[in-house]
Amino acid sequence: IPAEVLFHTEDQANVSWDQEAWENGQWSKVTAAGQEPATGGKIKPGLVGEYFHIGRDLTTFPVLSRGTKPTLVRIDRQINFAATLGEFHQTRLDEQFYARWNGILRAPQNGVYTFYTTSDDGSRLWIDGKLVVSNDGLHSMQKQSGQVELVAGNHAIEIEFFENNRDAGLIVGWQLPGGIGEGKGKEEALPAGALFHPASAEKITWNRKAWAKRKGGKSLASSPKPPPRWSFTDLGPTFSSTMQVGSANVPKAIAIRVGAKGEAAVCYDEDLLRMAGGWTGGFVTIHPGRDALLGNDGIEGNLHFSTPELPGWAEAGNYSDPRTGSQLKAGPLPRGWARYKGLYMHGNKVVLSYTLGSGSVLEHPWAEQIGGHTVFTRTFEISGLRRRHHVLLAGTGAGKVTVKGSLAWSKSRERGSKEAVLVALTGDTSVVSLGKGPQGTIIANVRPARAKAGATRFKIWIWKGPAKDPDRLRNRLTSASQTIDLRSLIQGGPRRWTKVLTTRGRLGTGDGAYVLDTITPPFDNPYKSIMHFGGHDFFSNGDAAISTMEGDVWLVKGIDKNLERITWQRIATGLYHPLGVKIVKDELYVLCRDQIARLHDLNGDGEIDFYECFNNDCHVGLNPHEFATGLETDPQGNFYYMKGTNNGQTMHDSSVIRVSADGSQLERFATGFRWPNGMGMSPSGVLTVADQQGTWVPSSKIDWIEPGGFYGYMKSTHRDVPPTASDRPLCWIPHPVDNSCGGQTWVEGDRWGPLEGMMLHLSYGKCRMFLTLHEKIGDVRQGGVVHFPIPKFDSGAMRARFRQNDGQLYV
Repeated sequence: IPAEVLFHTEDQANVSWDQEAWENGQWSKVTAAGQEPATGGKIKPGLVGEYFHIGRDLTTFPVLSRGTKPTLVRIDRQINFAATLGEFHQTRLDEQFYARWNGILRAPQNGVYTFYTTSDDGSRLWIDGKLVVSNDGLHSMQKQSGQVELVAGNHAIEIEFFENNRDAGLIVGWQLPGGIGEGKGKEEALPAGALFHPASAEKITWNRKAWAKRKGGKSLASSPKPPPRWSFTDLGPTFSSTMQVGSANVPKAIAIRVGAKGEAAVCYDEDLLRMAGGWTGGFVTIHPGRDALLGNDGIEGNLHFSTPELPGWAEAGNYSDPRTGSQLKAGPLPRGWARYKGLYMHGNKVVLSYTLGSGSVLEHPWAEQIGGHTVFTRTFEISGLRRRHHVLLAGTGAGKVTVKGSLAWSKSRERGSKEAVLVALTGDTSVVSLGKGPQGTIIANVRPARAKAGATRFKIWIWKGPAKDPDRLRNRLTSASQTIDLRSLIQGGPRRWTKVLTTRGRLGTGDGAYVLDTITPPFDNPYKSIMHFGGHDFFSNGDAAISTMEGDVWLVKGIDKNLERITWQRIATGLYHPLGVKIVKDELYVLCRDQIARLHDLNGDGEIDFYECFNNDCHVGLNPHEFATGLETDPQGNFYYMKGTNNGQTMHDSSVIRVSADGSQLERFATGFRWPNGMGMSPSGVLTVADQQGTWVPSSKIDWIEPGGFYGYMKSTHRDVPPTASDRPLCWIPHPVDNSCGGQTWVEGDRWGPLEGMMLHLSYGKCRMFLTLHEKIGDVRQGGVVHFPIPKFDSGAMRARFRQNDGQLYV
């Protein structure tokens, strides 16, 4: 009897049953002897977590004396704790603590399992008393894995974790035997449905009085409010970051406000081209670390839908992730598969642009209010498609999916839940249809348009609502099914940032050969925009473009010898830590952590309308220190920038990155750097980098870079055989002289005195500038630095550019 003819009334469904007894019943015995741990009777969901405040420095797992009481005992349904600064996920512990979890792992099938832990600091995983994963030591979020063969059924599991200081995080996951994609299962955090504990295991005495006296700190998990200055900033329609959406991390995330009043938001995954999730109740939760400049961010509000960490678009039937080349799967999909091209701004609306095989896609995410509910929409316009593709739309995590014509729904897998994610399709349904995808997802199948049919246009509606009446959504969409012409939104929109601000500079004084003038920024501005400057350069008419660490770009005019009327216009927002600016033939390039963006003003009003992705091949991990800094070009037009370390977890960390002049190719040019804050390029093509003191870097230094060189940071050698020596720096700089380096520049022209052709070096930590003296004796380059005879800068100095219009240096 087919499912389509079987129904029941709501009254018939209201049958009382003993749900608690069913959930707490013993698991059946497995056939393999010795594989099932004693349960002590009933078992319950989650692992028993014991948290201990140690109160001293930890470099490895502590040995607890007999009878040591935990500071806290609680049940954790998953061990999926993103890195956070401050209180560790509502435990009232922040530093110098140890935790362990015990319970039962239910293996769903026979085979070889891969387990992994990603942690800051150390972690270990034990299965049936056997050490499977060892991730010991002090480190930032670092991943280690191990394999073990298991039979289907229950197994004893123990997880250990310790944190010394600063950020703390722990994610424990597995990869099932077999599964989709070339015989490999999906790598995911251990699901709540696989973790249990005997009810008797909860009877652990812990120090409740000591815990009650502890004050809960602030962390991403427990304190969603951002630092005060960020609370007032008008961030704009988008915000780019590394974000956690549900249980998944998105290294290159673009959060987009949607809805007429910005009442909802979605997260777009720039690498996988998937809509990672949609939510209401807020925009983004900004990690407070180092004034919100160090840490991964999250969503603010209630998540309505999400998609698994799989390609958002793929040829029909191919759900596997094709990316390889690093310990963590990272970076964009292959160019022939799909590629992000950028986004258009039109008022408060955003249009995403990307390729799909031979085709081109425009996508407009939005939200509409229908019947008192927020409905998320995705409007597509696709042209040039030659093969059938599918697009991930939504899911509830391995829930049951039902497709009924142009409507589909996925019921929640949570027991007792009465909600489902509902998806409707309107538009060109002769080419597009809904279907079932992997892991309880709903997909849309898109076929190539008929010859001479033009672009395919359709709209997807996503609503989280009652599972009992999915037809209600379809009825409500009858009067709201119009598709917008996306071409009208990519021609350049009205200015959002309409106020032009004016400041007056301060001229330097004194009779020295060099004087220091100050161009006053509009720190007090109507957008409450925070101004930590990250890069700058000049157009041919002398105007400056200046980026801020917080994601803005400002256009600055009126820079003359008197500095009496300087104007500032906010022209771009939402970029991911832009720490480098380069203007080439009056085209504006901005280096962000996720990409080199080329910014376009399409209608001549000075504000940016198209944020073009010039190149985003660089792999980005989850280490919050993995900044991209500086942006320079060589005489051939190739671009160069620096990537901070992720301790070898991604292909491009700790490296000088070179991007071809047309943006089509990216390569590692040199390796072995810690966290350098910039570089320098001479007019003849000499590349220099100055690294920061710390692990493997005993003091600040300036490196003269050669192709393929290795410069000393042993955790990221990017070599099959680790080197036993490194290329020598041009000079070491004593820590009291420069404790944190900036970039370099070379004196251009004769209008700046007798120093033409010499190198200048900046200090971010000491707010100073140095003249760099260097020579080459045989094959050895050597040199030193001397303070430049000007006062200290008002703040740390990172970037320096000579301006062709007046021949002067701007820092």
